[in-house]
Formats: sequence, C-alpha cells, structure tokens
Amino acid sequence: MRNHSDRISDQQVVEKILISVKEKYEYIVAITEETKDLSKLSIKELVGSFRAHEKRRFFREDQPKETAFHNEWYVDSGCSNHMTGDEKVFLSINNSITTTLVDAKGKGTISINMKGCGKQIHDVLYVPDLEENLLSVSQVMKNGYSLVFRDNYCKIYD
Repeated sequence: MRNHSDRISDQQVVEKILISVKEKYEYIVAITEETKDLSKLSIKELVGSFRAHEKRRFFREDQPKETAFHNEWYVDSGCSNHMTGDEKVFLSINNSITTTLVDAKGKGTISINMKGCGKQIHDVLYVPDLEENLLSVSQVMKNGYSLVFRDNYCKIYD
C-alpha cells in the first residue's frame, strides 16, 4: 500500500483494510465503524482487534456452543458496549432501543455470576445474531472497575 513516493495516512490504510477484509470478518468491520473514531484508529490497534477476534473464534470452535455462549463472557477492548445475542440472560430489557451497524434490538441489564456472587451489568446491547457475549473494557472501566490482564485471562476488580 505504501511505497517510497506515496504518502498515505494511517487513516487511509485503516479504511482500505476495512473495505477489503473477507466477509467472515464483516461483523468486526461493523463494530469498528460504529464504536471507533476511524481518524484516530491506528493500524496497530485495528490489526490487534482482528487478531483478538480471530483468537476468540478459534477458542470458540474448540468449545461446545452451549457452554461458551451461555456461561462465558469475553472481555473485549475492541467494542465500546457490552453485547449478547441471548435475550434470556436479561433481567430487564428495553426493546425500543436499537442501533443499526451492529443490529442491536434492545438494551438492558443482566446478571453475571462472579465467584458465587451475582453482579448486575447495565447497558448491555441485545444483538440477536451475535454468537458470543462481550464485555466492553471501556464500559467496565467507566463503571469504576479495574481490569488486570495476565496470560490468557482477565481479572475484574471492583
């Protein structure tokens, strides 16, 4: 994309990457376009997001669908909203709240079991076609929690 005579900005490279990825990554493109400021998104951040999603996809393929989908939540630094495709996990949901790029059909409150204690998570988007449960790093931090990443796990502290 770049050679010695052309000057192409990171923003242009990011946009070219987003329009040229395979169809199986279209959901990542939609989430990125809806939740990120593309003028500030670096190539490194974009590639990191694709790698993280690919790693989760490979992990998911090794797990039974029911277990991974209903009980596990992926901590995702690439999305700005908590999201799930399972409407049954909501304690309460407002189906009149929708978004277009990720096709959310509602927003509500869920309860997650953390070490035997139920924690309520608010402002979770219901995205019917989403196969994973995603916790947004930025949304967790905005609610006063701290996150520590080590090896292949994340601890969340309140």
